[in-house]
Amino acid sequence: MTGIDTLVVPWSTLWQPTLTFATLCFLMLPSQRLARRWQFALLFELGALSLIPINGIALAIYLRSVIDDLAITTVLVLSLATLVRLKLLAVPPRLQQTELLCIFAALALILYPASLGLTYFDPYRLGYAPRPMLVLMGLLTVVLLWRRNLLGVLLFSVATLTFTLDLKQSENYWDYLIDPGLGTWAIIVLLMRSGLPVIAARYRKA
Repeated sequence: MTGIDTLVVPWSTLWQPTLTFATLCFLMLPSQRLARRWQFALLFELGALSLIPINGIALAIYLRSVIDDLAITTVLVLSLATLVRLKLLAVPPRLQQTELLCIFAALALILYPASLGLTYFDPYRLGYAPRPMLVLMGLLTVVLLWRRNLLGVLLFSVATLTFTLDLKQSENYWDYLIDPGLGTWAIIVLLMRSGLPVIAARYRKA
């Protein structure tokens, strides 16, 4: 078996990197200027492009080697953002967005300082036997349902169901809930919505 052969991923496991490649590229391109039929055509072509093998490795796998497997919540956010751009889904209310941004930012601040060696306790290992985490996320989902944040209910329910069905290569529950990209994006957006505008306003008055 050659070195390249060992890097080839079975087609049955390509659903996540293919969806990630297609939606991420679609959202990065100025596709909102296209007519809807051309948007659908572009999305389909990006999905087909992601499967083109180069040296026996699909482009989607090359992308995954750079950004790693995204969390299921991130894949869902990209998919829902794609539906919003296609005007098949309305933009969620700002309050619901803020609630979810706070949750993702909190998850990132709980998980990633330990990976940087800033704390002695490693919460990541809890994801391998995640019964307490599943209970907490279940309670959080109930709270989101009570607050009628259906987007949050969808994100965390699907992530938990995907973990239960073992549809992702990782066996750690954390990898279904959060990834560095989503956590960083949530923190940046929260700062832009809160502290940064205030600082900018004070700077302009100075």
